[in-house]
Amino acid sequence: MARKIQVKRGNQSDIPNLDVGEFGFTMDESRTYIGSSSGNIELAKQSEVASQLAEMTLYTKVTPNEPVDILASGSGTTITMGANHNLKAGDLIAIANGGSAKSAMEPLEYNYLRSTVSAVNGQTITISNALQRTVTNALVKRDDTELLRGALAASKTSTKKLLITDGVLNVFDKMPTIQGIEEFEIVYNNARIDATNIVGIKQPYEFNGSTLFYTDGQLFSFGELKKVILRNVDALGKEQMLFKFSGTQNVYFEKCSLEFSKSNLMNHALIGVYSSASGQQPKNFNFTDCKLKTGGMCFIANGDINNPVKGVSFNKCNFELLDDGNYGALKLTEHVKIDTGTDGVKFIDCEFNGGELSSVTIEEGSKNIEFERCNFNKTKDKAVRIAVGQTLVKNGEIKFKSCNFKNYIFGVYQETTSASMRVSDRLILKDCIFDVGTASNPGTSIYAAKGAYVGIDNVEFLNANNALGGLIVVPSTDVVVIGRVEARNLSLNARIRTLDTASVTIKDTNVPTTLIERASTVRFLRNSLQYMAIFDDVVTADIMSSEFGLANSASLAGVNPLIELKGTNQTYGNYSIHQNRLYSLRAGQQGIVNRDTQRITITQSQNILQGTVV
Repeated sequence: MARKIQVKRGNQSDIPNLDVGEFGFTMDESRTYIGSSSGNIELAKQSEVASQLAEMTLYTKVTPNEPVDILASGSGTTITMGANHNLKAGDLIAIANGGSAKSAMEPLEYNYLRSTVSAVNGQTITISNALQRTVTNALVKRDDTELLRGALAASKTSTKKLLITDGVLNVFDKMPTIQGIEEFEIVYNNARIDATNIVGIKQPYEFNGSTLFYTDGQLFSFGELKKVILRNVDALGKEQMLFKFSGTQNVYFEKCSLEFSKSNLMNHALIGVYSSASGQQPKNFNFTDCKLKTGGMCFIANGDINNPVKGVSFNKCNFELLDDGNYGALKLTEHVKIDTGTDGVKFIDCEFNGGELSSVTIEEGSKNIEFERCNFNKTKDKAVRIAVGQTLVKNGEIKFKSCNFKNYIFGVYQETTSASMRVSDRLILKDCIFDVGTASNPGTSIYAAKGAYVGIDNVEFLNANNALGGLIVVPSTDVVVIGRVEARNLSLNARIRTLDTASVTIKDTNVPTTLIERASTVRFLRNSLQYMAIFDDVVTADIMSSEFGLANSASLAGVNPLIELKGTNQTYGNYSIHQNRLYSLRAGQQGIVNRDTQRITITQSQNILQGTVV
C-alpha cells in the first residue's frame, strides 16, 4: 500500500513557526510556507509568478552596464587605467577632478569630466574631449546619465512605466522634467541610483547670519501629473534634491530608501512638493515603509498660500540624521518642513532620529497636522517646532497622540516674535511621554506660546534633568486646558507654568509645582502637588479638591507656603479655595498665604491642614 505524505496544515491565522525545512499549508487561503532559521517563508503561487512576469513586460527596462569605479591617471585625452577596466570604445565615463568647475562656488570634488571612450589599447584609453588638468589616482566611473535619460524618454512615450534593475546607475546630470502625461511609475529591482555628483546652479541666501544655498540640481522632476508611483526606489544624493513635484497629484512612495551622503550649507530636501498660484493643486502624497536619511531636509511641502499642498501621509517611515563628519560648516536639519498653508498631514508609526533645528517644522498657515504613535529621538534642539514663518499666517489644528519624545532640549515648541499674532488655532497633546533635557541643558518638554487653544491630556514626564527647565510652559495663550499629567519624584523647579492667559484649567495632575501668572480665569481641580502652587495676578480662581506638600519632609525644607497668592502687577483677585489638603506643616510653615490683602479676596472652607509627610 502506498504511503501518503501530508504537510502541516490549518487556517492562515493559526499557522505556527515552522521548523527549518518543514512545510505548512493554509487551507483557507491556499498558501504554502517553509520554515527557516529566520521564520516562515511564503512560496509564491504559480498564478502570482505568472502575473508578475506579465506585469514586467509592461515596463521599459533599464539595466546598468558593468561598473568601472577604478583609479586612473592621465592628461589631455590619454588616460592610464588600472588592470581589468572592462571599458570599450563608445562607453561613456566620468573622470573625477578632470573637468572645470561650473561656478566659483563648486568644490573640486564635483569637477567630473564627462567624456566618451574613443579608443582602447590595453590599460590606456583615449577620450573624446581633453582633461582640464592632469589627474593622478582619479576615480573613473561609468556614466549612465544618457542611459537613464533615454529610458525615461522611451517609457514616457510608450509604457509610462520604468523598471531599473540589477546594478548601480551613476548619474551626473539631472533628468528632464516628466510632464505632459497623466501617469508615471518607477520601480527598482535590486538596483540603486548614485546621484551624488549631480550639480545644479547654487543660489545663495542669508539665514541667521550665515550664507546658505539652494540648488536646482534635482534628479527627477514631475510637473502636473495625475498619478505617480515609486516602488522600492533606492537613491543616493548629495546637496541636491532627488525628487521634485510641482502641481502633481496622487503620489505613492512604497518601500523606498533615499539618502544624502553629505550636507554643506545647503537648504535641500530629498523630496520637495511645490505649488504655484495658478497651477494644478498638489495633493494626496503617500509614503509607506520608507527610509529617509539627510543632513538637510527629508521632505518639504511648500507653495502658494492660496493653492497649498493638500493631503500628505507618512506611515511607518524612518527619518535619520547624517553621522557627524558628513557636514560642512553648518548643520541645517529639519527632517520635515510643512509650510505655506499645507492642509492635512498625518504621521503614523514614524521614527525621527536626530535633527539640528528640529525634526519637524510646521509654519505659515499649515493646518490639520496629526502625529500618532511617533517617536522623536536625539535632536540637538526641538523635536517639533511650530511657528508663523515669514508670512505671519496662523496655523490651524495640530495634534499629537501616543507619541514619545526623548533627548531633546524642547519636545514641542510653539512660538512667534509677533506680540499679537497667534501661532495656531488648536494645539493638542494626548497620551504622550516626555523624557527630555540633560544635566547641562535641562530644556522644557512642552513650550506652547501664543496659541488660541492648548490642550494637554494624559502626559507623563520622566527625566529629572528636565526639572530645571520646566515641564509645561504656556505663555500668552487664550485658552489652556491641562489634565492628567504625571511627573513624580522631580525637584521643586519641575513645574507647570502659564502666563498671560485668558482661561486656565488644570485638573487631575501629579506634579512638583505649579505657577500661574497673569490669568483672567483659573480652575484648579483635583491636583496633587509634591511641593507648592503660586498664583500671581489672577482675576478669578477656583482651587478645589487638591493636595499640596506631598513630598517627603527633607525635600520640603524651605518650601513655604504651600499655596501662595500674589498681586505683583496690582491685579484685584477673587479666590475660592475649598476642600484641599495641605501637608507637612511644621513649626513656622504656612499653608495658604495672601501676599496682597488689599487686592486679593479669599473665600475658603473645608481645607485640611495636616502634619509632616515622611
